[in-house]
Amino acid sequence: MQSRILAVPAGIRARTLTEFGEGLERVDSSAVYFHVLAALTRKGKRRNDFASWIEDGLGLKELAGRVAAINPYATSLEGARKHLVELCESGEQAAR
Repeated sequence: MQSRILAVPAGIRARTLTEFGEGLERVDSSAVYFHVLAALTRKGKRRNDFASWIEDGLGLKELAGRVAAINPYATSLEGARKHLVELCESGEQAAR
């Protein structure tokens, strides 16, 4: 058995944590799968794509750690999305 993942641009871009949270609410759940769950199976990846971007792109190391700690196997894709959005909202409040 073999599977292939086809990455298709969602047309959503984020430059800030606020834009990221808003995009997460609109993006298809397949993007959550690709960037959270499938990211962990890519060669050399130790954390999901979202955690990497939050730390490397925004410099929010503590928030990135909380995002990386999300266990995608303990929830649904929608549950992971909801948790990510909540973390973004709490990160926005902490930055103020």
